[in-house]
Amino acid sequence: MRSGMSDALVAAANIGRGELVNIAIAIGLIASITPTAERGRASADAVQDAAGNVVVPGFVEPHLHLDKAYLRPGPAEGGLAGAIAHTATLKARFTENDVRSRAIRAIRAAVACGTTAIRAQTEVDPGVGLLGIRVLSELAEELAGVVRLQLAIFPQEGTEARPGTFELMREALRLPRTVVGACPYGEKDVAGARLHLDTVLDLAVEHGVPAR
Repeated sequence: MRSGMSDALVAAANIGRGELVNIAIAIGLIASITPTAERGRASADAVQDAAGNVVVPGFVEPHLHLDKAYLRPGPAEGGLAGAIAHTATLKARFTENDVRSRAIRAIRAAVACGTTAIRAQTEVDPGVGLLGIRVLSELAEELAGVVRLQLAIFPQEGTEARPGTFELMREALRLPRTVVGACPYGEKDVAGARLHLDTVLDLAVEHGVPAR
């Protein structure tokens, strides 16, 4: 990059300061924000005129089930338990290509609306195994320049109610860009829900990651 040059310049942007500003971007980061009146001194390889429109940080989606995006809805009756049972049936048929194509479709829709970071609650259990985690981990690497993708290891069907889930969660947390989530209502009783939360928090401490 030439001395004094930015990679890009967003000119005449409204960021709520009461005056329009120029936002200089260098190496993918905001290098400076200066009043538009100083535009004559600013230069860049590419200039985008915001024309007084509002410029805001990218949106963050903190809870999105990319592994289950666009699944066929189940019967209206049955409430939450029925929905979980229906989803469990569909998960048994998941393939890598299936999860990948649906996740990419959802990510594209989110990015088109200005989302730049997504936390994906991704299910792990003995039925689906680590399929969703592995697929989304690959997508997180591939799309790193487009969207930041964080995976929340999510035991939808419980840890106590589904033996073997704990071991899968521990394995999944060895992957990069992972945190851990909880779903205590997936357990059969209050005692199970308490153990569920203890399990999730213990895993968070063990792997040094947030519990989300």
